[in-house]
Amino acid sequence: MADEVRNMTDDELRWYYNRLKRHDWFYDYSDDHRVWTEGNREESMLVSMSRTDKRAETLFEGFRQKYRYNKDIPEPELLLDK
Repeated sequence: MADEVRNMTDDELRWYYNRLKRHDWFYDYSDDHRVWTEGNREESMLVSMSRTDKRAETLFEGFRQKYRYNKDIPEPELLLDK
């Protein structure tokens, strides 16, 4: 893990994880343009943040696979160093 990009503190990663859990992964199906715009804006922010920390990237991909692509996989867990 020495080569991994890790720029988020554990508290920031917790915040990010909670944002992923609350994100409207189905915004793309909305008929309301405001809902779509907000969902798209938030997802862009989540993608951008995922690039700053390998753990965040892994969490984002797990949530995207489960909810956006409807994969039958368990919801990603937040694993922090002890």
